[in-house]
Amino acid sequence: PGIRTAEIIDSMITLAKMANDSVDENKIISTTFGAGLEGGSGAKPTISNLGVTTAMLNNLAVTLGKMAVNSVDENKIISGIGDGTTIEGGSGSKLYIVGQPKFSATLSNGAVANIPDSISTTIIFNTLMYDIGTAYNVANGRFTPTIGYWHVDVQIMTDTLLLAVDKYIKLRFLRHNTLCFLFDKAFYGNGHTTNWHVGLSFDFYSDGTTYYEIQVLQNTGGATRLIGMPSNSYGNIFFNAHKIL
Repeated sequence: PGIRTAEIIDSMITLAKMANDSVDENKIISTTFGAGLEGGSGAKPTISNLGVTTAMLNNLAVTLGKMAVNSVDENKIISGIGDGTTIEGGSGSKLYIVGQPKFSATLSNGAVANIPDSISTTIIFNTLMYDIGTAYNVANGRFTPTIGYWHVDVQIMTDTLLLAVDKYIKLRFLRHNTLCFLFDKAFYGNGHTTNWHVGLSFDFYSDGTTYYEIQVLQNTGGATRLIGMPSNSYGNIFFNAHKIL
């Protein structure tokens, strides 16, 4: 005729029973894992320490993920491998890499770089605005990049030129080891004789084995020069490079 709820005997609900000692005020103790779920009146239950013994991560369990206390210093993360590069970022600012090889060089005030006619001449940018990684030598004009991909920006401005039609001034990026001009940009004259700007902007790969130079070649029939001046030097005569990858 069916089972009425009133007729379920005690032995039929053994699995559903909860012993009196399993209920202690606001605690429920798991008989399987020994975990204690605790919560005061109106509070959310919490798992007691004993309840997560098997899942706890001890110090040895996170060795690979640990960061030493002295590796964290006020918005800085110190790399434990590689070259020890520091990544910094103030509150709310973007991260930037300190020590990433990069430099910016120009001509100092009054410095003169003479460029004879029809002779490829190395330009020595004798003043560093910055040089992180010691990549540029102001004594000889040599740029010695580390292995990897780099971006370069170069610009010069001539003082005077005896420019005639079809004459040129070329700005070159020279790899010393193979004497191969990787980039060669020329401006051809149209009769204008002063303040000629020539620039290069490019990416390249360095194998880290040699140095590079900036050279100028012009065939206008007479010498010209670059002059470092406060009014035009850094804005018009510069050699910048930074490592990309």
